[in-house]
Amino acid sequence: MLPAVLILLLSATLAAGEEATNVTFPWEIKGPAAVRERLRCDLAAARAEIDAAALDPGIRTVLRARAGELAAAIEAVPDTLPAGFRAIFPFNQLQASVYALHAPLRRAQGLATLTVWHQNRWDPLQPTAAPPVPLAPPELSVALMRGEHRGEAICLTNASDEPLKVTVRVEDLPGGTDPGWVSVREVLFTDTYVHYPVAAALPEARHSGDGYSVTVPGGMSRQVWLDFCPTQVPAGTYEGEVVFTSAGLATQRVPLRVKVYPLDLPSQASIAVGGWDYSHLPTTQRDGALVDQRQFIGFLRQYGVNMPWAEAIPTGARFDAEGHLTQPPDFSGWDAWVAKWPQARYYATFGLCPELAGPTPGSPVFQRRLTEWLGALVAHLGTLGVQPSQLAVLAVDEPRGPEFDAAFVPWGQALQATGLGVTVWEDPCHDDPTTADPRLYELSDVLSPSAARFVGSPPSYRSFFVAQQQAGKELWFYSCVNGKHLDPIIYHRGQFWLAIQYGARGSCYWAFGDEGGAGSSFAPYTAPGHMFSPLFLDPEWGLITGKHMEAIREGAQDFELFGMLRQRVAGLAAGRALSPAATAAQALLRDGPARVTDQITLDNLGWQVPKDRGVMDQVRLAAMDALVALGEP
Repeated sequence: MLPAVLILLLSATLAAGEEATNVTFPWEIKGPAAVRERLRCDLAAARAEIDAAALDPGIRTVLRARAGELAAAIEAVPDTLPAGFRAIFPFNQLQASVYALHAPLRRAQGLATLTVWHQNRWDPLQPTAAPPVPLAPPELSVALMRGEHRGEAICLTNASDEPLKVTVRVEDLPGGTDPGWVSVREVLFTDTYVHYPVAAALPEARHSGDGYSVTVPGGMSRQVWLDFCPTQVPAGTYEGEVVFTSAGLATQRVPLRVKVYPLDLPSQASIAVGGWDYSHLPTTQRDGALVDQRQFIGFLRQYGVNMPWAEAIPTGARFDAEGHLTQPPDFSGWDAWVAKWPQARYYATFGLCPELAGPTPGSPVFQRRLTEWLGALVAHLGTLGVQPSQLAVLAVDEPRGPEFDAAFVPWGQALQATGLGVTVWEDPCHDDPTTADPRLYELSDVLSPSAARFVGSPPSYRSFFVAQQQAGKELWFYSCVNGKHLDPIIYHRGQFWLAIQYGARGSCYWAFGDEGGAGSSFAPYTAPGHMFSPLFLDPEWGLITGKHMEAIREGAQDFELFGMLRQRVAGLAAGRALSPAATAAQALLRDGPARVTDQITLDNLGWQVPKDRGVMDQVRLAAMDALVALGEP
């Protein structure tokens, strides 16, 4: 898989994103100029709010004067980026001072020094966001199966001029204060290469005594992300609290309700999840090389990734003039790769070994070479406990025109002719799928259209692939738009809901290790290319999860839940009249996913686009309730 970007989709995404960025800050601006432009935009927003706020005239005069001083300081910012610069807000004292201009405004709104408030954890949050006034008392609620991860978030706004250190404690849940099945993360604001700031990076909060310490700069808001994963917790509803303390301020307690359903997430996922990690070599390809490979792979496996990708391995085979294998390939690289990814659902490769090159694809010599080479590989896979169908081969990436189809067909015919049972995986990208060579579809086992193209095309496009599925092809989805300004709900988690609705069996994303060669996920101002990864990768900080990756994991869990419900209903429907509970579950299976996928449109890809991000969890909760109502199998 190459980092190709569909121009149509990229244009649609950037056009949506530009609605939320300052028009004087086009995304092409890079380097020190981007730092100054970010500061100018931040200051312009502060000045606009100062002018519009109901303020004492004297305070307004002081703030305007201070804004003028900061404006002069911004223009004096050096034309070099300091060593180790990361676009994490505030990235320097000057930006912190600009944000602190909002503190008197928050006080004028009636906010206390520290205000604790709640919004949907997936809604976008900006650095100087403020809660609505009057403020509703915040409450947190989480419902989940045993063994799955679900998140919740709470926002903190600092109306003082100086940073506040806040201690966060989770109390009165099974396991006592700071239970081991709840983790606390501090959400960082970072900029993106399109200059739309996001609250997405989720480093673990620093443990301090019997709680966790987070810092809220003056005039800013900060989000705290809670990750829940009960494994040994008995089913039931638990009433706890999240407690916030800061020196000199009154303690604030937020009710926390956790409902653990009498259900268990299956230990083995039924959907394939991949992201072109290319970790088959000792050093991971692209920006994945910024972090330790063992950490990278371990993290991906923890998040449910079960389909690693490689390029053109194994190598070293030799053939005679007639195409017979005279020397088997060197399997040591392959064995090392499989050992990194034990019990993967698929082992996928883009391209096959270079030694197959030479004879014209489709010729008898080429066919013998491929058959004997692939036969040797399949036989070796058997010694590792890997079935032939677990080897997925992408021969031609993103076929989208006659020349691509012509390149694929001889490979597809040759792979099919081997009779070895490997999986031929293709990601067709034709604007009109009916214009493709029909053999592209006939010779593929898996058809994985782009999710964005799938939802953004006319209904006939979707109908075409549904018909292919009904004819026996396996339907998957993949995504190759970019980057962290995309909505985790629509772009990342939503892809699994498309799979739920359409019966797809796999979900892939370009790419877990591609940040456009930036050298750090926190370096959008100097990235030479587009930044795709749902993770945050940095050579010093290592690997940090983000909301986009959390959305992928939650989406995969949504898929499993609906699989459990579908299987349970199918068992009950076998030769008997359905109970009211089973009838209701059937209706949910039919209608529930569409409630979600109706939101998955090109216009909704941008994170800044307003939408109801609670629908997925509403339908998910209904599915868990339906499973419980059906009783024990």
